[in-house]
Amino acid sequence: MTVMLMGGKVAAATEHRNAQRVVARLAAMPPADCAVSVVTVYELFTGVAKCREPERERAKVERLLAAMNVL
Repeated sequence: MTVMLMGGKVAAATEHRNAQRVVARLAAMPPADCAVSVVTVYELFTGVAKCREPERERAKVERLLAAMNVL
């Protein structure tokens, strides 16, 4: 069963206060079963462009997306 992650859950995985819980839940799933939409990818990179440390945030987003399918 593929699970489509929405922007809020994906963003939570990159924030320190929520990271452990979200990442643990994602780690329990086979990578092939995790997906995000191209809209969510756009939203994430828009947020990266607006943040204080875009290089650091871009690396986090790219690392997360590398483990998921983009639909």
